[in-house]
Amino acid sequence: MSAAAASRRLWSWAGLPSVLLVVLPLAALGVQMRYRIPSRYLPTVLPWIGVALSALSLLLLLNHLLAHSRVASLRTTAQRFERVSLVTSLIAFVLAFMAPAWVGSPALFPVLLSAAVGIASVALLVYACRVTATMLSGSLTSSFRWLERATLLLVLVFVAHGAVTLVNGALDFSAPIEAKAQVVAIEGVEVDLGRPVAVSWADLRSWRAGGIERVFLHDPERRRMWPGQAVLVSVHPGALGIPWVSRVTRDDEAYFRQILDVAPTATAPRKQLITLYLERQRWEDATAAAREYLGRYPDDHGYIGDVAARLAAARRTKEALVLLESFEKVPEVQQQLHQLRQQLGQPELVAAPTGSAL
Repeated sequence: MSAAAASRRLWSWAGLPSVLLVVLPLAALGVQMRYRIPSRYLPTVLPWIGVALSALSLLLLLNHLLAHSRVASLRTTAQRFERVSLVTSLIAFVLAFMAPAWVGSPALFPVLLSAAVGIASVALLVYACRVTATMLSGSLTSSFRWLERATLLLVLVFVAHGAVTLVNGALDFSAPIEAKAQVVAIEGVEVDLGRPVAVSWADLRSWRAGGIERVFLHDPERRRMWPGQAVLVSVHPGALGIPWVSRVTRDDEAYFRQILDVAPTATAPRKQLITLYLERQRWEDATAAAREYLGRYPDDHGYIGDVAARLAAARRTKEALVLLESFEKVPEVQQQLHQLRQQLGQPELVAAPTGSAL
């Protein structure tokens, strides 16, 4: 047994075509959705991968049928039919001229002549089909096999891209960098990879060198995203040096700022913005936003006291004092001011707390 025949038998015995057509493309797509490498071309290629898989399934079936069909037996039967038909048509042609005189019936002539022509026509048709099939059978088989290899190559390239994506993302343990971007457009397509799979992506204004970055979207991301939205993209450098995206989220800072531009007196988005800055340890921004809040709500010492307490806990005593200085005469705040000034080592500014404060 030749090596090629052995490899084909092993391929068929191991069921690798089924694995290739069902498991590997789905796994490759899942990997590329998990470790998303921005690409403007991959989403466009996806429908063609589905077409290639469908064509590959059909070509595998046709080549299997051609390899196991009894073509030689059919060809022998056709040749025997041609010979019998030709002899029968010649006999009918001769009888068409002789039988009417023998039996004394001129009406037999057109009947026998028509039978001879009809049988000869069928024989010629069978002969033409056999010769055409003989001439084309080799080229058709070869063409089917070349088409099978071409579609298989396309699918394997897609799977290989998934393998590279897996290595690049799974072996990258570095912390992501948040980059600001804006959604330009959102699109999607349904791909047939053995079963229908809905895939969506977003065109983002590039955070690198201008232009557009196309990134796959997870379902929760897709539901919370719209064109024109400001987003934060978590970008990893990649183990192979290929940047990939782990998360695309709404840019809450830009979102809250947009709300405040429309409704500057709204308290909830302003407080959420301050909380955002505090959680991200952006102390200067948190202090500035809190002072903006004080400018609109100068009597809300309770909320500002809470913000100052969080700043003080983070050892940002000066920023906390800046926020509380305007409440110097508020008994509820005097104790807090007393403690903050002690932390700064400014005893000359430390006023003895009143009884109500204590």
